[in-house]
Amino acid sequence: AKRTGEERVFSMPETCPVCGGKVVKPEGEAAARCSSPTCPAQLERGIEHFASRDAMDITGFSEKTAAQLYDLCGIRDAADLYQLSREQLLQLDGFKEKKADNLLKALEKSRECTLDAFLFAIGIPNIGRGTARDIANHFGTLKAVMEADMDALLEIPDVGEIVAASVVEFFTYPENLDMVQRLLDAGVTPKHESGRLSEVLVGKTVVLTGTLPTLS
Repeated sequence: AKRTGEERVFSMPETCPVCGGKVVKPEGEAAARCSSPTCPAQLERGIEHFASRDAMDITGFSEKTAAQLYDLCGIRDAADLYQLSREQLLQLDGFKEKKADNLLKALEKSRECTLDAFLFAIGIPNIGRGTARDIANHFGTLKAVMEADMDALLEIPDVGEIVAASVVEFFTYPENLDMVQRLLDAGVTPKHESGRLSEVLVGKTVVLTGTLPTLS
């Protein structure tokens, strides 16, 4: 849109407009965020992120669903999702029997997941799906990732100090460790599948049509 002359200089608020927590901008990061671990807006966003397609891919989820689960069902983090009942879901606006059952089935299906999807889903700051995949390929198990120090993480190509520090710091917070343990106790099983794509072609003949720059 074109400028109208009524634009104003934006100043980052010092406190969160939702919960009043202090707004912080870690050194080296572009994003400013609320520092309160109990901020409702952050908790809702964390639930929505966990269920998103690039994370645990739980179908039937939306921003509205996350807000309703927070307000009406007492859902505060990802692990709480696996304790949901059909009766609770039927309380939500727009949820009939079929939609509730489909969400429960999607939650059940999500218990079997890849390690990289899990690492991305739990919301480690500065970790995208690609970086999560690199970390999963390097360490192979969730336990190894949780125990990794800065030096071990910096061995991964394209992982710098900001990303490495984010991973290490995430697993120092008791609330994060508790959430991860409750996810595992709920039957969520992150597995590394480094050979999954290459194995698709084992024993098959591939025919290319057309030409490539260096081949006829």
